[in-house]
Formats: sequence, C-alpha cells, structure tokens
Amino acid sequence: MNRSLPQSARSVSRRRGALFHYYLAYVTLMSSILLMAGTCLHTILQSDQTDRRVSLFLHSLLRCERILRADVEAAKLTLDSDAALTLARDDGIQIRWAADRGILTRLETQSEELLSSDRFVFPAGSKIEMKIRDDGATVVRFFEPSVFVKYSAVGNGGLNRNKPITEAFPPTPEGAAVQPVTEIILQ
Repeated sequence: MNRSLPQSARSVSRRRGALFHYYLAYVTLMSSILLMAGTCLHTILQSDQTDRRVSLFLHSLLRCERILRADVEAAKLTLDSDAALTLARDDGIQIRWAADRGILTRLETQSEELLSSDRFVFPAGSKIEMKIRDDGATVVRFFEPSVFVKYSAVGNGGLNRNKPITEAFPPTPEGAAVQPVTEIILQ
C-alpha cells in the first residue's frame, strides 16, 4: 500500500507519532523535577514541625527550671515520692511540685489556702520523675518521648493519661537508641 502512495505521502506517514516521544520525554522530565521539589518541600515542613516541638519542650523546661531553682533557694526541700516534692518556706508558705506523666504542677499554699498554681505541659510521651542521688542531691529527670511511638502532632502530656504506662512509655530497646533525658540537679 505504501508503494502506491507518492513519495511525499510516504514520508508524512513515517513521521506520524514522532511528536509522542518528545511529549513522553517532557512529561518524564517534569515529573522527576516535581517529585524532587515535593520531596524537598515535605522535608522542610517536617523539619519545621520537629523544630517547633523541640522548641516548645525546651521553653517549658527552661521556665520550669527557673521557677524551681528560685523555689529551692528560698525554702527547705522534702522529697515526698518519685512524683512529688514539697518546699517549706520560713513565712509558712508551702510549695508542692507534682508530676503526672508529662505534666508538672506547682501549687503554692498557705494554711490550706491556695495562693497560686502553675502547670508545665510537656509533649505527649514525656515522663517526669524525682529522685535523690547517692551524693544527696535531688534530681528532677525529664524523659523525652520515645522515638518508637508516633504521637499526635498537637499532643501534650495530658493527652495520654488514660493509656496504660507500657503503651504511653514503651521501653527503648538496648542498642537501638538512647532515650534523651534532661536532669535538673537541685542542692
């Protein structure tokens, strides 16, 4: 059939569909560029969320440390349990610091009357404990959330109160990672 067509018609039929290859190359090139741009944008946004979460944790930690150190300087410290300590000032004011998973509460009372209260909320999965070291120093330890659990982006320490301890604070496997711990050493 091609032999019966004139030479100009045969060349047109051979070139038909050649534009498809150009479009295919263009689409492949554009999709790879868009994929790289999307990956970069996703990484930037994820980094921003991580920085914001760390910033909130450090801001709460610094505010807590400043107030706790001021309280310890002006009062006599007594460790009640792993989650609570009491400070007694000379003027009759008692300050109680109590930890409940990721929330640290400061209550200031005088003769059973509440004068002020303050809460320090840490990200979901955080844990706070209070101990006395061998050298006699009181240590408040802040365990950051586990790297093996995905917590809600808007989660705070009060979000996981109904979860069992083993689910809210899973143990970090030996050799897999080290759970970050921040300590405030008092006296």
